[in-house]
Amino acid sequence: MAILSVENRAGGVAKTTTATVLGLGLARKLVPLGGKVLIIDLDPQGDSAATMFGLRPGPRCVSRLLDGQIDIRTAVRQNVMSADREAEGGPSRPGLYVLPASDRLVEAKTSMVEEVGREVQRLLGSGRTDYHHFPTIASLFVQRLSPLTKIFDFIILDCPPTLDAFQQAVHSFADAAIVPTQLDFKSARATFKHAQGIIADQQNGIDCHVAYLVPVMVDPRLNLTQAMMERFQKEGYARRMSLPIPRSVRVSEAPARGGQTILEYEPTHPAALAYQQLIDMVAADYSIGEPAYV
Repeated sequence: MAILSVENRAGGVAKTTTATVLGLGLARKLVPLGGKVLIIDLDPQGDSAATMFGLRPGPRCVSRLLDGQIDIRTAVRQNVMSADREAEGGPSRPGLYVLPASDRLVEAKTSMVEEVGREVQRLLGSGRTDYHHFPTIASLFVQRLSPLTKIFDFIILDCPPTLDAFQQAVHSFADAAIVPTQLDFKSARATFKHAQGIIADQQNGIDCHVAYLVPVMVDPRLNLTQAMMERFQKEGYARRMSLPIPRSVRVSEAPARGGQTILEYEPTHPAALAYQQLIDMVAADYSIGEPAYV
């Protein structure tokens, strides 16, 4: 069982595209083994992964699990949805599930902050001084999402650019991070800062680390592309870097064509093959199935 976060404080770096394609690819490998994959959307702007898959999430939201107002079994049953649309004539995606987000996530986050604050005040008032055992947003987040690890074999967190109160929570819950980045100066700068944030969280006792760097929307004809690739390699990311995902309108066009990913829309496209190499990297690292990339 593994939990991966797809994250970067830089916007517009194909985080949701990467999360959905990776989720589909891993589900294809796990289904023959009886496994299941869940993509959790953590963007309060909402429904990114679900929308890309052509799903209609309605009132479903991860906030229903995080606010603790109903029991976990009911929350899972009412909010986790299958991404398999074969019954309606859409893409077949057995073993792939989505837990959508909505603007209710902002309210849930505020509620969690208040809940932790009340409990800390209660403990302080009782004379407790074992501060390292006091509840935090991170511990509450992990506590309320951990039951999902008994249902799914792989969980992918699709993160917004700004995690704020959820930053340490995500890094406490996830085993590793996948960081997509464009190969331009602005995105590279944000990516380095983001990696430093993960390192800072490691100093607070979390185990999450940058496992994969994914160059996206890459135009190999640009001199800047090669310069940025070399810079990332010099910074120690050479072994963790996937094949560059080439810039192509086909990738962004796929969701508009019936809610498909590039793997479904044009599986032999260079972008699909590059993403498949990332999927195979992750699968190999976690001993799942056989490589599909040639």
